[in-house]
Amino acid sequence: MKNKTAQILTVIALAGVGLLATTIQVNAAGTSAGVTISNQATVDYKVGTVDQPQETSNLYTFVVDRKINLTVATTDGSAVNVTPGTIDNVLTFTVQNLGNGIQDFALSSVPRSG
Repeated sequence: MKNKTAQILTVIALAGVGLLATTIQVNAAGTSAGVTISNQATVDYKVGTVDQPQETSNLYTFVVDRKINLTVATTDGSAVNVTPGTIDNVLTFTVQNLGNGIQDFALSSVPRSG
């Protein structure tokens, strides 16, 4: 009985190593923030030629987090010359949210010295 148990554990361990060696890529692209995702693994295996009972992992559930990806880029074709101390100088920018959900941003400008 010990020998059979050792064989079963060896097969399960080898199946686990095989699963770990498999590359799985997961990313937030295309998945909205707040979506619940569930995952469960099932393994079929044999000892020699004898089918063994199917093994199923616990159910793992998680909620997709918010991905913040903000891009700010100037739309001015070249440098904009301004005179220090003047007001109403205009610089133009585009602001794009590339994250996985609606996000509010508060933007402000800070004059550089020098």
